Amino acid sequence: ITSALAKRTRINGTGEEYEMEEDVLSFQNDECEFDDLCGDVTFRKGEAVDSEVERGSWDLLDGHVLARVFHFLRADIKSLSYAALTCKHWQSVVKFYKDVSRQVDFGAIAPNCSNSVVLKIMVRYVMRCVFGDPKKAPPPLERLSPEEAVSYLWKGEGSLVEELIQCMAPHMEDVTLRDLKAKIHAHDPSGYDDTEMKLRKSLLWLRDEVRNLPCTYKSRHDAAADLIHIYAYTKSFFRIRSRLAGYEKVTSPPVYITPLDLGPKYADKLGSGVHEYYKTYSETYCLGQLMFWHNQNAEPDTTLAKASRGCLSLPDVGSFYAKVQKPSRQRVYGPRTLKFMLARMEKQAQRPWPKDRIWSFKSSMKVVGSPMLDAVLHKATIDKEMVHWLKHRPPIYQAMWDS
Repeated sequence: ITSALAKRTRINGTGEEYEMEEDVLSFQNDECEFDDLCGDVTFRKGEAVDSEVERGSWDLLDGHVLARVFHFLRADIKSLSYAALTCKHWQSVVKFYKDVSRQVDFGAIAPNCSNSVVLKIMVRYVMRCVFGDPKKAPPPLERLSPEEAVSYLWKGEGSLVEELIQCMAPHMEDVTLRDLKAKIHAHDPSGYDDTEMKLRKSLLWLRDEVRNLPCTYKSRHDAAADLIHIYAYTKSFFRIRSRLAGYEKVTSPPVYITPLDLGPKYADKLGSGVHEYYKTYSETYCLGQLMFWHNQNAEPDTTLAKASRGCLSLPDVGSFYAKVQKPSRQRVYGPRTLKFMLARMEKQAQRPWPKDRIWSFKSSMKVVGSPMLDAVLHKATIDKEMVHWLKHRPPIYQAMWDS
């Protein structure tokens, strides 16, 4: 990179040249200075994120998580500087950029540095309240084994398949439903040597079975089949550790506030006397803090639930079936919806799916996992085979309001 960026860059095609060697060297010096922020923590670039979670040595309190944050910020500084120096459209701005580049770039990441400090303080506090010694706290996420994934998707209580059967039952004849249940039992993926591969094959079989069922506007089997297909191509699922793993709700000591503390503007609203206030931290507060370290707010766990829709946690299979006891609504799942979903998965994988579409999500997350998360963990693109099938599978139902 250094040799490539040390070349002379032409500005605006006028023949005027700008020497970048001094700036490249200055960026390298900045990098050394910025490394000092990490202290004596060794950052291992080859470390796999999922292996850290599996071993349980996530090392938040030993500094490794913060070291990752600092290295991320350092890379951000370098990308800003290099982009500015090599951008021909900045013209004259580029000529003078080297005089202010360090101040601009460090000023841009100053809030993130502050947020990383708040992250460490808040997570330490909650873990100290829950576990006594924060270093004894287990990672907030735990990878599901292949057998646990089978239980979560196929045969466990509240599994994907069990929920699918419950949602389909009001819209199917009893004979057809019993036949489908028998076939599902025959395709049980548990007990095989390669459980993971058998689970995928079973889910793909179920996808085709569901697609063959006749659709109505109250029962969109075609949409459910697409969701099963996405589940089949999800490689990793993670359980959010909660009360069973020791993570519990924590209530802070009371804070006493009087009208004088808030000033005359709010004195009338508060009323007279001393008022007690508490802060309650939910079971997923630490996970929310770690996920949104760059955007500190009072309720990171609430933000986590909203921001994870689709990209971290896949939709509820009940989204595609109208409940008999409730008024049915038109479930739009046409080419436009499918195109939007694929565009979001391929081009904006980190963004949540909107609520104004056919999809609905559980209010509380217990397990997360999606092909988009797999792509991040394995530093790859989203599974092309999965996307190809979704793009080219023939439509089997077209409602009058689908478009």
